[in-house]
Amino acid sequence: MSMPWSCTHLSLQVFRTLLPKAGSNSCWSGHGISPQFHMTTVSQLFQRFSTLHSGRYKVDPIVIDTHWRNKSRNRGSVINCSNNRNKSSSVSKMSGKGPGLIVFDLDCTLWPFHVDTTVNPPFVQQENSKVVDQNGETMTWYPEVPQVLEYLKSEGYPIAAASRTTKPPDAFKLLEFFGWTKYFSYKEIYPGSKITHFAKFVEQTKVPHNEMLFFDDEQRNIADMKNQGVKCVFVTNGVNMQLVKDSIQQFKEGKL
Repeated sequence: MSMPWSCTHLSLQVFRTLLPKAGSNSCWSGHGISPQFHMTTVSQLFQRFSTLHSGRYKVDPIVIDTHWRNKSRNRGSVINCSNNRNKSSSVSKMSGKGPGLIVFDLDCTLWPFHVDTTVNPPFVQQENSKVVDQNGETMTWYPEVPQVLEYLKSEGYPIAAASRTTKPPDAFKLLEFFGWTKYFSYKEIYPGSKITHFAKFVEQTKVPHNEMLFFDDEQRNIADMKNQGVKCVFVTNGVNMQLVKDSIQQFKEGKL
C-alpha cells in the first residue's frame, strides 16, 4: 500500500513536481498527463483539493493521476505523443477496407489474345496439359496470372470474370483447361456492355459497384464502369502481381 502525503499546507510547488514543464512536447508516460497543462490548471487543481479539509488532510498522488485521466477521457481527448499519433494515423490509413469483389477481363488482360478474333478455337488440351487451337498454336497466359489468382484466393478476395467475347464456350473452355475455374466464384462471359455484366455481379454478390475493383485492357469498358462507380485499373501489358497489389492498396487508401 502506498503511503499518502500528509501535510497542513499543500503548496503549488508540490503540484509542479507532478507535471511536465509547461509547453513541453514530450509525454509523461508514467502518469499519462498531457503536455498542454499550464499553471492555471495547476492552480485550479490546488484550489480544488485545498477545500477538502480546513485542517490536516491527506492526498494520495494516485488520486491526482486518476482524476486527470478521467477528466481527459470524459473530454474525449487522447493523451499521446506526436510520434505515436502519426504512427496511428498511418496504420489506420494502411488498413482500410479492401475490395468486396475483384473482377478481371479475360482477353489481353489474363491471356495475351482475343478468343474470338486472334486465335482459332476450338481448343484442345494435349496429354502434356499443353493447350492448342485448331492450328496447333499454343494457348498460354501472362506469366504471373496463376500466381496472382492464387494470392487473391489465399487473401480471401472473391474473384469474378467479365468478358464481352462472342465465343463464350471457348472462353469457358480455356478457364477449365488452365485450371482457373476454382478461382472464379462468378463468371459473366457473353457479348454486350459490361454494365450488364456488373449488374449481374451486384445481384449475385450484393456488393455495390463502389466496392468492386476491375481490371481491363479497353478504355471503353473502363469508362463505362467508372461511370457506375466501380474502381477501375487500366491494364496495358497483362495483369501482374505488382499491379494487383498496388491497386488493392490504392483502393484501401481511397486513391482509385
